[in-house]
Amino acid sequence: MSEFDAVAPPLAVALEKRGYENLTPVQNAVLEEDLQSSDLLVSAQTGSGKTIAFGMAIAPAILESVADRSRPSHPAALIVAPTRELAKQIADNLTAYTQGTHLKTALVVGGADEKSQLAAVRANARCVIGTPGRIKEFVDRGVIKTDGVIAQVLDEADRLLDGGFERDVESVMTPPGGAARTMCLSATMPQSLARFLQRQLPPDHAVIDMFGKGGGNVGGSVEHLAVTTRPIDLVGVVLDAIDAY
Repeated sequence: MSEFDAVAPPLAVALEKRGYENLTPVQNAVLEEDLQSSDLLVSAQTGSGKTIAFGMAIAPAILESVADRSRPSHPAALIVAPTRELAKQIADNLTAYTQGTHLKTALVVGGADEKSQLAAVRANARCVIGTPGRIKEFVDRGVIKTDGVIAQVLDEADRLLDGGFERDVESVMTPPGGAARTMCLSATMPQSLARFLQRQLPPDHAVIDMFGKGGGNVGGSVEHLAVTTRPIDLVGVVLDAIDAY
């Protein structure tokens, strides 16, 4: 039996074509049969495969909504990321993994050409991936309609709060306990994030903690660099570090 049996067939084929042979522990956990319709809080280290995990988890419902011609052509999934780079990475991965389907995605981020993003949303995009500010702007303008959302994801939720996006995120998310399945993924779980997620997840949400009680927040492939410097020299030190690494 293939490890990809729990994945939507088009997605499984795409993963295998891209050389994936086995699921990571967090992907196995997210795809547990008992959790396939649950709201999830996932804590796992950076580089553990969380992005692919939530993509595989929400793909079946999104693809089903695309096939249902009775549904309005509004976004079925809303994925919020803290940075343009991460949002683009998610969009690129979902596009690659859903090749051969009729799923259309739209990347909406600040600091980029608005016209192309508007066109992508209006071309019946069923999956919108973006940063909080631009998503909120499009929702406020009526470009993105959230009444058809059946899956909403906060990726790197800890960094969303670090960036001060709490209010923007709250304003675009469907209230907990409704029709939308909510997944929140994070590499750390500070108290401020725990309090925020209490308002975004229903009380019966499932928790997947890949750290255990001991904690931890980054994968073994992440290198930390600490430099002691005077405040006046900070910019120069940062630039030197970028050049060196």
